[in-house]
Amino acid sequence: MHNFQQNPENVENYVPFVNSVNMTGIEYPTPLSQISQFEKQNNNISVNIFGYEEGEIFPLYITKKTYCHHVNMLYLKEINKSHYVLINNFNRFLSRTKKHRAEHFFCYLCLQGFPDKCKLEMHKADCRKFDFQKITLPEEGEVLEFKEYAKTAQIPFVIYADFECLTRRVDTCHPNLNISSTTTYQQTEAYSFGYQRVSVDKRYDKPPVIYRGPDVVENFIRYLLEEEKEIKDILSRIEPMKVTEYDKLDYKYATKCYVCKKAFSSKNYKVKDHDHVSGSIRGTSCNNCNLQIKIQKFIPVVIHNLKGLDANLIMSKIGKFKEQDITVIPHNKEKYVIF
Repeated sequence: MHNFQQNPENVENYVPFVNSVNMTGIEYPTPLSQISQFEKQNNNISVNIFGYEEGEIFPLYITKKTYCHHVNMLYLKEINKSHYVLINNFNRFLSRTKKHRAEHFFCYLCLQGFPDKCKLEMHKADCRKFDFQKITLPEEGEVLEFKEYAKTAQIPFVIYADFECLTRRVDTCHPNLNISSTTTYQQTEAYSFGYQRVSVDKRYDKPPVIYRGPDVVENFIRYLLEEEKEIKDILSRIEPMKVTEYDKLDYKYATKCYVCKKAFSSKNYKVKDHDHVSGSIRGTSCNNCNLQIKIQKFIPVVIHNLKGLDANLIMSKIGKFKEQDITVIPHNKEKYVIF
């Protein structure tokens, strides 16, 4: 904010300006967690913080807004010591770390370089949709390819489900107006559920199951556990291979695997890949892919609005099934991604 051409490192130059910024409640040394607080207290200043470790530069804090005066800083840390260093010219600073000298303009969010400012602005329009990140590209000559071919196999069974709920008023007392509190005035209860089982083999499809009555959530879990037993029994039996005339021709003239798209060889020869549930031929694959593609042991249950209300309904009752092995991936304390 106050540039000195001569001896800019001299601390005495800046003493008269100490009170020009509001540092109320800000600790020294200043942690990264307080940078946003500093910005709120000083509306005319925005700050970006970048880290440096093992020769790599990466963003640590990127401002949400650009104010009148913008500052880029490098945060250096060694054991118990840390220090903020001013970055006078961000583009020049990053260009020295890049192999391609043609890159003169850099994005704060992902640190990608561009040859001109116009391309940088076009890139920013998309990059702003995401949080800041450090993008690392493969080294020259390094090839990345998909190898998890087992995960491309169609899952034999899927269950689609949904709950229907109503909101009931809750009797409560008047809150104490002298203290901060939360008052519960209504409660959501499930009064019905419906689900449908779908299979790769139409013989094992089921018509929709609709339940209305008491203990909706508990019965939903019990119904699913019964479905699990039935499906596992079906998966334990391997349906004999059903080869059609088309399958014979496809096998005869196939030159590459339908899964990995690579040509067959004497070591990795072609085989008929068949569905163990329906018995139909899925395609002509190489032996390696055929051995990788196995029937998935889990049964996906896709629930409408699971991430919102329905997950809370299930989690409130799932503790009654303690004999089951329960694992959860939470989005936060109240919302769940999968369980």
